[in-house]
Amino acid sequence: MMDLPYEDPERPLHPRSMVFDDQDRLCIADDLAHTLRIFDAAGTELNHWSIGQDTENESAPVLGRITFGQGALYVPMPVEGAVHVFDLSGRLLRTIGHKGNNTSEFNFPVAVD
Repeated sequence: MMDLPYEDPERPLHPRSMVFDDQDRLCIADDLAHTLRIFDAAGTELNHWSIGQDTENESAPVLGRITFGQGALYVPMPVEGAVHVFDLSGRLLRTIGHKGNNTSEFNFPVAVD
């Protein structure tokens, strides 16, 4: 179990989804602050960025379950009907899909497996 000694009154944690990568880094999707936060195994915050960074809807909360895979974070964005893929520095690598009910479209993505 990770002891997270994180304390920052300017940015309290309000986790919606949490996931560990293969190096025991923890990513927390903070629904209230609309951010993704990366912590090391000691609980030190390594990085954080707005979920809306480089996207059209900066205030869109992550309502689904984030996933680590191949060195990237997969973030379902239900309101946008898409999945955003970020590297661990917060750079948007690509967007998968868009809102709709046809091929390559998502109605309301909430998880990535």
